[in-house]
Amino acid sequence: MKKIIIFLAFCLLSVGVASAQQNFSITSNSAGVVRLGMTIAQARKALKGYKLKRTSDGEGIALVEVSRKGKTVMTLQAGEENTDAPVNEKAKIEFIQVWDANYKTTAGIYPQMLVKDAEKKLGKVTKVITSEIE
Repeated sequence: MKKIIIFLAFCLLSVGVASAQQNFSITSNSAGVVRLGMTIAQARKALKGYKLKRTSDGEGIALVEVSRKGKTVMTLQAGEENTDAPVNEKAKIEFIQVWDANYKTTAGIYPQMLVKDAEKKLGKVTKVITSEIE
C-alpha cells in the first residue's frame, strides 16, 4: 500500500512539473517562454520540441516561423531583411505574433477569439485600421 501511495504522489508531482513547463501567457513583452530582446538562438533553446524556420509575410518582411507538429504557433520578427537568407541566430527578437489559441493574456484574450467576446472583456472596439494589402 505504501508503494502505491508513493507511486501516485510521484505521478502527481510529475504531471505538475510537466504542466508548469508549459507557459502559454501573453504579456506586453513575451509569449510563453519567448521574450522581446532574446536572440533567435535563445528562443530556439527555450522552445525545445518546436521547429524554427524562415518565412515571410505578405509585405515581404523576413520572419521566423515557430511551429509544432506542423501547426504555426507564432512568428518572430528579428530585424532581418533578406527573406532568402538563413535565419540569423544572433538576431534579436523585436516583435512576436501569436497564432495559437492556447496562448492567453491575463484578461483571457487569445488569438482567434471572436471580437464580440473580446469586447465583453475589454470594451467596445473604437477604431479599425487596415493596411494597404488588406
